[in-house]
Amino acid sequence: MVTRTTRRPLIVGESNPYPCAPLAPDFPNSSGARLLRMINEAGTMHSPEYEHAFDRRNLCHRQWSDRVAERAGRALREELEEGDRVVLLGHQVRRAVGVPPLTAFGMMILRGVTYYCVPHPSGLNRLYNDPAVRRRVGKLLLELARG
Repeated sequence: MVTRTTRRPLIVGESNPYPCAPLAPDFPNSSGARLLRMINEAGTMHSPEYEHAFDRRNLCHRQWSDRVAERAGRALREELEEGDRVVLLGHQVRRAVGVPPLTAFGMMILRGVTYYCVPHPSGLNRLYNDPAVRRRVGKLLLELARG
């Protein structure tokens, strides 16, 4: 289990073919690259700043599994502390972490941890065809990164 030692905002995604680089912006069509592009539609942030501003992890390695994700979600909840800010990428991640249903862009505080739910930034999510949706997610991430 990875233990966080900073109070940076945490972004939680589904799975990644590169488990050593969760939500990294280095891969052009990855979720991490899409998140950084959204941030840059709302403001300006370079790749190193993005990587330093957020703790990032995926619930599964390589392929999504409900069972594995729920186990990882329970472990994550146990490690979170009051005051933590967590961005959940999509409803599948939200369910696995055990956060009650939220609308896209919903926010909830549970046991002192603030959870934000945004649509999953996969290339399949049509919500992101709307520039206003991309800027809204980018603005949220920029605000979390800059405190």
